[in-house]
Amino acid sequence: PLGALAPQKALIMERLEHNILSIRDALLERSDAVILTTVFPPSAVPLARRLAWDPDTLQDIERVNALIRHATDGRRALLLDAHALLGEGGPLLAERYADADFFLHVNSAAYQRLNAALDELLSGHQPVRR
Repeated sequence: PLGALAPQKALIMERLEHNILSIRDALLERSDAVILTTVFPPSAVPLARRLAWDPDTLQDIERVNALIRHATDGRRALLLDAHALLGEGGPLLAERYADADFFLHVNSAAYQRLNAALDELLSGHQPVRR
């Protein structure tokens, strides 16, 4: 929760960027390709949670997703852009993918959408041999 750790935010983001690249590189050492996914957008924040919700969270998600997108090359490091798929162009989760029980979870329709996009990504990808 970056909002709760505001004084450490810059360090956390720096480490996160390093870790994303390190994980990608470690996986590419033993695989022909890896798939990175962006962070899902949240649903609208319920009234009961708004006092504890950091208003910078949506910007933080975008920053993290930009790091993930930057870590892909379309050849060996592929991108499944879950945020774009489930947000449908907006900063929040599209209502049809929202879980009724918790605003940070997605429903079965969201997983069906992600699975279909993953199938499409895999069917259109020709492995690049090292």
